[in-house]
Amino acid sequence: ASYDTWLPEFGNHLRIRVLWRGEEAAPSALNFTLTNTSKYPGRAVNDPDPAKTKTNYKAGYEFNGFDFGLATDLNGYSYDQGTLSVAYSANGDYEIFLQSWDYGGRTRLVVSHPGNPDIVETMWIPKGADSNGIGLAWIHDSDPDRRLDANGDIDRIVFDGPSTYTAPQGDDFNNFEEYRGILYTETVGGELKHVRLDPYRKDLFVRAVGFDEEYPFEIGDALKNAGIDVHDTTGWCHDATEDGTFYTYYRAGMIASVDRYTVRGVGTLWNMGWPGFEWDFRLENGDDNPWIPILEFGGAETLYLYDRQDASVEGSHPYTIRMTMPHINVLTVRLDREKVGAFSLEDGHIMFLAARAPSANNPTGSRHWGWTTKGLSKVAQRDDVYGLAAALKIPLDHYFGDLPYQKGTVWDWDVNEKWHWRKAQEGDMKLAPLSKGEDPKDSGAFLDGYMDATAGVLLGNTPNGWWDGDRRLMSYYEWETLGGLNPFDIDNDGRVELPTATDPDAIDPAWQQDDQGRPYDKARVLRHTITHEIIHVLARSGKHSTNELCVMNEATIDWKRDDYLSNEYRTLLRIHNKRR
Repeated sequence: ASYDTWLPEFGNHLRIRVLWRGEEAAPSALNFTLTNTSKYPGRAVNDPDPAKTKTNYKAGYEFNGFDFGLATDLNGYSYDQGTLSVAYSANGDYEIFLQSWDYGGRTRLVVSHPGNPDIVETMWIPKGADSNGIGLAWIHDSDPDRRLDANGDIDRIVFDGPSTYTAPQGDDFNNFEEYRGILYTETVGGELKHVRLDPYRKDLFVRAVGFDEEYPFEIGDALKNAGIDVHDTTGWCHDATEDGTFYTYYRAGMIASVDRYTVRGVGTLWNMGWPGFEWDFRLENGDDNPWIPILEFGGAETLYLYDRQDASVEGSHPYTIRMTMPHINVLTVRLDREKVGAFSLEDGHIMFLAARAPSANNPTGSRHWGWTTKGLSKVAQRDDVYGLAAALKIPLDHYFGDLPYQKGTVWDWDVNEKWHWRKAQEGDMKLAPLSKGEDPKDSGAFLDGYMDATAGVLLGNTPNGWWDGDRRLMSYYEWETLGGLNPFDIDNDGRVELPTATDPDAIDPAWQQDDQGRPYDKARVLRHTITHEIIHVLARSGKHSTNELCVMNEATIDWKRDDYLSNEYRTLLRIHNKRR
């Protein structure tokens, strides 16, 4: 790369060649010196400090050392600021290497004549760094006449169309930190990767817990379209942490007792300003204990857990608090595999609400079912702490898997051109509308007639000892042993309909897929739920929107709104990356 396009990278170097253009003969050597060299801690924004936690930097690396060093070769680490004398080479130049140890470093190179102090040249590296520490080659600060304020925090929410709505700027990464960027690896010991952030877009970091191929973690584009870059840190690692993961650890003092949700310590020195929900606790007492999210810190020697520690513990035991990387705050999204609903009266299953018999205004009749809430969010009380978002596996499974109807007989037109009831066959596995049965009220009572387009009355719909049509089963046991039909998937194709439908032979494809053609399968509904609950956490609010296009709408009218967030709700979003 040329000087105009070069930006600093850890472990990279800049080859510097100086040509002599003076009228007198080239001197036998020139002096090279670095001045004003930065000494930013670490290599990027999220490097852990060895003074605060155990780290694993390679031998020779200086966490608080100079960000550049001069070297005549590329062996090892050089933090040498000079002055180095470089001889005139047979190639007609003076060559030296500038080793870079930071993604945001800057320095001033001075090249001088050893015998004449008036012959001197200087240059800032990278180009433009003398103004605000940021290289001009960075796409977001490449206008030499209009440079960014390095300390400014200008990320902003994007509103839909011309709007009078406003939201606070910033995400706690200033412009220089966005430029300096973050580090991670995709596996323990994997290739080190670096990402510079966008100073005009807020940066949200999330982590998924409990998801897998059957229950994939995916977020809709509602946040992206509102000016927020979402970084999924699930599985991320780091080359310099003690175990190569994307966590640092805290272990001061000991645990004196654990009583369900309450943990008491001795000499733990916990800080009440530390975040709940974002960090996890584990008791190290010889068992394979799980990581449990911390609800909040109650003082220097008390903390409260989000989930219960199963066994009460007395006596002195070691512990570990797992913390997210500095200075990144991570919102945890869980697939909860145990909770049956967000509210106490919910049991995870879908619920029968009512049925309406066929009528002149409603010729097919209609069934009314509800589902158990499939997600929940815990909203933090502090504005500098994320809460916790969760999708609930059990209600999601029941939404698709509950089968409260048994396929009964089918009213059909036979080869003799007569209507008759016949036994259901394999191709009949659809939930017929209430009008195609003798029990249109879904009550189990026989009715005298049925209205159709020609005769007005369905002959043969009389008590005959059979349940003609599709029978609603009255208990979960019957659903599991006799059921085969779901009222939210009446055509039995594995895709739910929303809005709900009544006639499986007259389903609009738009009721079963989004605008990109993605079907309303379990993964699609999960994506919508995840997006909805994350936004509750970011807005620190359980309220909903009145905008029918919004993913936060107060009524769930379809499963395709997770790409859009109303302006009203965008004003509530708060993104932070606080230093702890």
